[in-house]
Amino acid sequence: MRTGILLLLLLFLTLQTDSRGGEPARLGKRLRAWYQNTESGGFAVILIYLKDKGPRGDAGLYSAGELLSARSIARRGRVRTQDSLIDGQDLPVENSYVGRISGMVLRVRHTLKWFNAVS
Repeated sequence: MRTGILLLLLLFLTLQTDSRGGEPARLGKRLRAWYQNTESGGFAVILIYLKDKGPRGDAGLYSAGELLSARSIARRGRVRTQDSLIDGQDLPVENSYVGRISGMVLRVRHTLKWFNAVS
């Protein structure tokens, strides 16, 4: 069962096209090498980088208090202006993207908002 799910994920990643023009999604060097050299039955922990933050991917739609702790706001307030306390890296990973990925893998380990990635 695990092998089938992993192979489906790898197949999905190899066939997935990006929104900019039909190019296949890239596999990293290590994942490509592992994929080519593994026998059926293996599994790997991978990091999937997402292209965008989704439909609510505009930092202007959020307040700093929705995304950051009071301590983070105070720390950033010492070096930034009030209207630039948050930026695109602070936005959460789009839940619908995580949901689609979780249906194709054994387990979603982490969502990483600064890297816009899922492991």
